Amino acid sequence: MAAGSRELVYLQTIRDEEAMRSHSYAQLGKIVYPHQMKMIQGGRILEETMPTSDSEAVVISFDIISSSRIQHEKVKKFLRDTFSRCTQAMMEGYDPDQLQAPAYRIKEVGDGFLCSVGYPFRTLSGSKANDALQLAFQFHKILKEESQVLHSEVPICCGIGLALDSISGFYPESGAKEYDVFGRSVILATRYEAMRKYILEEDQGSSIIILQSRVYESLDRERRDGFKKFDLREHRITVRDDSGATCLYYMLLS
Repeated sequence: MAAGSRELVYLQTIRDEEAMRSHSYAQLGKIVYPHQMKMIQGGRILEETMPTSDSEAVVISFDIISSSRIQHEKVKKFLRDTFSRCTQAMMEGYDPDQLQAPAYRIKEVGDGFLCSVGYPFRTLSGSKANDALQLAFQFHKILKEESQVLHSEVPICCGIGLALDSISGFYPESGAKEYDVFGRSVILATRYEAMRKYILEEDQGSSIIILQSRVYESLDRERRDGFKKFDLREHRITVRDDSGATCLYYMLLS
């Protein structure tokens, strides 16, 4: 083979390898964050790209109320678009160098989702409670905007629970190395969101935000405006997995 031909074959091989590498990185970028890609390209292993230490975070549990009753033909599109926009809101202002972002999407649960504020990503403002509440209001706004496609005669509402407690990240010992988080804050967020059944009347067309008392007390004073105290002892009710709680705080969103 002539020297010129060998050089062309060599260059084509280099181009093919580069194309394959670019494709691999593009596909990997669908399941990891940009900072993880950068760290992996720099020689770090996957398990070192996300925090696995013990910490605290505010976890938000978001659930669309009575979503199974929605019969509109576009309900799947409505849910998909709502969750997609909420996920985008969690990443607005994401800083791969400082490992900051509004929230981390933990997982979708039924017709809702869980996300954490303050771990594994640092908060944007320095306050987990303030940032989580602001994000909760944004989720509700997204729901109201996206639900317009349904032209529903009854309001499409949501329940949002916020709890502040322990949280940790981990990679499984075996199988696919998919990052996940767990902790008391994740459990309590769902428990507080579920308390809506004791606060909302069955036919009341309102969304609701429910705060664990620790979240409420961590808010700036002006952000507490509009929340009502719900005395658990007076109503002889306990929050599951938080039996020591004496009260919670809630706000109805029309």
